[in-house]
Amino acid sequence: MNRFFTPFLVCFLGVCTICPAQKFQVDTLQKTGPLNRRINVVLLGDGFSQSELPKFDQEAKKFMAFFLSYSPYNAYTNYFNFFSIRVPSKESGATNPGTAPDRDPSQPVETKDTYFGSSFGTANINRLVAIKNYQAFTNVMATNFPSYDLAVMIVNSPYYGGSGGNPATFTLNVQANLIGAHEIGHIFSSLTDEYWAGLVYAREAANMTRINTPSSVIWKNWLNQFNVGIFPHTGESTASGWYKPTTGNCLMELLSKPFCAVCREATTNKILQVVKPVENVQPLPDSRITINEQPETFRLTLLKPNPNTLNVEWRLNDVPIKLDSGHVTITNSQLTTLVSTLSVSVFDSTTNIRSESHRQQHTYTYRWTLEKAILAQTVAITSSKSSLCMGESATLTAANCAGSISWSTGATSTTISVSPTQSTTYSVLCNGTDASSQTAAINLSVFPLPVAEVSNTGPYVEGQSIQLMAKGGTNYTWMGPANFTSVEQNPVISFAKITQAGTYTVVVTSATDCMSKAQTTVTISPLLATTNASAESVWVFPNPSKNRIQIQATLTGELEFTLLDATGHEVAKKSFFRTTELPIDHLPKAVYFYRVGNDQQQLTGKLIVD
Repeated sequence: MNRFFTPFLVCFLGVCTICPAQKFQVDTLQKTGPLNRRINVVLLGDGFSQSELPKFDQEAKKFMAFFLSYSPYNAYTNYFNFFSIRVPSKESGATNPGTAPDRDPSQPVETKDTYFGSSFGTANINRLVAIKNYQAFTNVMATNFPSYDLAVMIVNSPYYGGSGGNPATFTLNVQANLIGAHEIGHIFSSLTDEYWAGLVYAREAANMTRINTPSSVIWKNWLNQFNVGIFPHTGESTASGWYKPTTGNCLMELLSKPFCAVCREATTNKILQVVKPVENVQPLPDSRITINEQPETFRLTLLKPNPNTLNVEWRLNDVPIKLDSGHVTITNSQLTTLVSTLSVSVFDSTTNIRSESHRQQHTYTYRWTLEKAILAQTVAITSSKSSLCMGESATLTAANCAGSISWSTGATSTTISVSPTQSTTYSVLCNGTDASSQTAAINLSVFPLPVAEVSNTGPYVEGQSIQLMAKGGTNYTWMGPANFTSVEQNPVISFAKITQAGTYTVVVTSATDCMSKAQTTVTISPLLATTNASAESVWVFPNPSKNRIQIQATLTGELEFTLLDATGHEVAKKSFFRTTELPIDHLPKAVYFYRVGNDQQQLTGKLIVD
């Protein structure tokens, strides 16, 4: 039986019965979970002839899609099951007696033979469409879907109308879906109209009150936000003294508006009252669980809104240990006392609800008593390092030994330091105070150091590129003069300067993370790197030469010729214009470098003296 309404019973002579009804086809439009853990919405049609039932099928699916996309239902689509019952009527349409004072002249007055007797003009209000054969509705639901929570009647008429009873009823007017959402607001969320419908409909509700004091009004937490205030009902004198949260800004007043914040809160609150966000808990809550060597996992099956607003907090002895997770694993070592308490709380932190009682009403807490098993202590060896490189040491510790200790090395202390030169297995013997003994062993792998090789292609002169080369490992880290660093195996330094001469060190790392260093010395002459002098309009000839060289240049102004040896020392120098000669018979045989130029240009080259 549904959780919202009391079924209508036919009582005669003190005996109440539900009249038998015909079985009809029930279609599942959406099923997200068990009937007893969801809000079960059943859509019916009235005024659809047998041939029009496919039209009803389409309208039912269209309304379901609209409903599940409408706020706040759209955040909780998986909290709803949707079904439809195909009930044919003898005639198509709905009855219009045409007797209401506000009747629509364009709407024909007619009587239709429909299964549920849907009719306009209920309570002498033309747009108030309700079923007249309520017994037929009760019987259909009792026979075909007794576990419904919300029944919705779609009336096959294009004229505007609906009602918010059980079932919520709306016609297939162009605003059908919005009419349906409005009418469901009455029956599902207990909302009142925010237009003045008459004193008979006035009551204290989530969106209607006689209280107009800001500190006491039921929607005080929304005041002055989202167009919410304390607005008087108007329309006739009987409206005086009744108040609503918005004016012209809510679906419960105008179909062109969404739910106001107050009505959205009431609707969300109703959803959370009916459906729990926790579907399953393992192990069973309030049970005693012994935690042995194997960890124990505690799980929640959660029904998450979209976006997920569930806050989950796991606590061990009232200390938070995990947040926003559907499971937690507890190990024996986590338990600091023989008996502990594990708890988890689940709370929907939706911003749709601001009521002070929200957390208290909608927090679900589960607890377990945890017993810590006393585990047998097993002797074990721990090492400061799992493997070693040649020349390194490791610290070994014997754990869980309550007696005397004897290592395979001969040591008797709890902790020892070892420096093996090859892979070695170490063992320890623990002689317990009760004459029992245990042994444990550990293997330390020892890896060789990489053979680092390093070189360069020097010597160099200024302006040349320095080529550094290394091998012997898988990773390389270079350091050198002028703050040089590199992680390349063979780095290149372009346009060398004299400040970059010196010792370069590379750290070579092997695949086993062992390291060794190597160094190479780079020599750089202060002379600039040589260029093709002839191509730059400078001629030094003959080259090679023995006694004397001729120097010619097309450069303008006073020129200076400087000759240096391989170490960068000056051995000859001469100033000239255009052309000159220079004796070199006093120089030993060698390769020399020269520089020719003026204030604007410097050219270099090599000279061989043989």
